[in-house]
Amino acid sequence: MRELAATEMPYRLRFLFVTILVHNNPVNPNGLALWDNFQEAMSEDYREDDADTRIQKALGHLRYLLNGHGRTLADFNLPEPDERGLNWRHIAIPVNFEDMNPEQHRTIAMQLEATLNEQQRNVVETKVEAVLSNDPTTNKSYFVDGPGGTGKTYVINLLYHRLRQLNYRMIPTAFTGIAAALLIGGGQTLHSKFRIPIPTDLNSVSRIQADSEQAQMLRECKLFIIDEASQVSRAMLECIDRLL
Repeated sequence: MRELAATEMPYRLRFLFVTILVHNNPVNPNGLALWDNFQEAMSEDYREDDADTRIQKALGHLRYLLNGHGRTLADFNLPEPDERGLNWRHIAIPVNFEDMNPEQHRTIAMQLEATLNEQQRNVVETKVEAVLSNDPTTNKSYFVDGPGGTGKTYVINLLYHRLRQLNYRMIPTAFTGIAAALLIGGGQTLHSKFRIPIPTDLNSVSRIQADSEQAQMLRECKLFIIDEASQVSRAMLECIDRLL
């Protein structure tokens, strides 16, 4: 948490915090102690509000996220927000993006594009052009590298909205569950999304059936994102390649 607090958006810290609470049930420090230590970092995206209102809105978002897992703030001895906690939403938070219409995605994409630096813009335009191209010689695979805080997640978020405004599907995945929980558009781990067997060897085959709903979703996808790609083994990549 301390390392990510220096580089990640506050709402992503809240996603991570909930993932830690639900899946790790921390004891030392416990949930309340973690909240006390990082509540300021987890509420900084409500910058237009006073300090106490920022805290209340952050708690409201945490309550919403925990409810999605069938849990409550009280389960982890966290305080309940007052009525200000009901107004936790803001445009950067990925909530129910699949229910948005193309024009709403376009609006968010334009807002994100306005703050891109030159390198980020080049990455986004290259990926979008590759997705839209029907030329069989067009490179469709790219590796984006960069240290923490250089905007890789920002680029992924923009790609998501750019493709959704065209009614294209993008599937975001990550090597670990914590990283997947932070991805926009409902990220899953590679093992879960592609049904990769554990352990994985060079002959492993995905458990997805060709006539299944999962297979159809993969066929409809225009862009696959693999976060933490440097941790993915050759065996896993070849298993995915055989599936696709």
